[in-house]
Amino acid sequence: MGGCPSANVRPLKNGLRPGLRKSGLGRGRTSSPLGSGGKGKTDKGKFMMTATIVKYGLYETTAAGKKYKAGLPYSSYEEKALVRHVETADTINAKIGMEFGISYVLDAVEERSFKIKTVVIYPEPGIRDADNNKIYHKSVTSRDVPAGAEVYEGYFIGGDTDIVEGTWIFQVWHNDHKLAEKVFHMKADAG
Repeated sequence: MGGCPSANVRPLKNGLRPGLRKSGLGRGRTSSPLGSGGKGKTDKGKFMMTATIVKYGLYETTAAGKKYKAGLPYSSYEEKALVRHVETADTINAKIGMEFGISYVLDAVEERSFKIKTVVIYPEPGIRDADNNKIYHKSVTSRDVPAGAEVYEGYFIGGDTDIVEGTWIFQVWHNDHKLAEKVFHMKADAG
C-alpha cells in the first residue's frame, strides 16, 4: 500500500488540532480484524497488524463531569475524558456541538504499544481556520496505541467552518500501511 497522502495539515493549537478529539476507552478484545493476512508474519517475516473499527458515528465526550460545549477554545485533550458512543451513523447531519468518529482496536502478534497515525481527510474545499484564514485538506495525529485497547478518534464540530458537506474519510495507519478506513457523508443539519 502507498503512503499517507501529504497536503496541508491543520496545525496544533495547545497540543491538539482544532476539531480533533482522541481518548483511550479502556482494554478489550474484538473479533474479526479488518484487513488481509490476519495477525502474524508474512512469508518474508515482516511484522503485520490489523485494526478493527468496532464503533462509528456520533459520540459525546465529557470531562470532569461536564460536556464539551461548542465555542469553547480548543485545549489539550485529556486522556481521562469519558467518551460515549451515542449512535451508529454513516451520514452526519452536522450541527455545531456535534462530535463524530470511530473507535478501533489494534490486533497484533506482540502485546505492546505501536505508533499509530490517524488521518482525517476533509471534503473539498477543505476547512478554513478562523484564526489564520488558511484552508486545510486533512488533519494528522500520531500517538502510541496499545494492542488490544479500544481507541476513539473523532472530530468535534466547534463552529460553522467545521461544517463542510461531502465525504469525510478517517484512516488508521501504522508506518506506510493503512490498517482501517471509515467514510462518512456530512450534510448540514436542516434543523
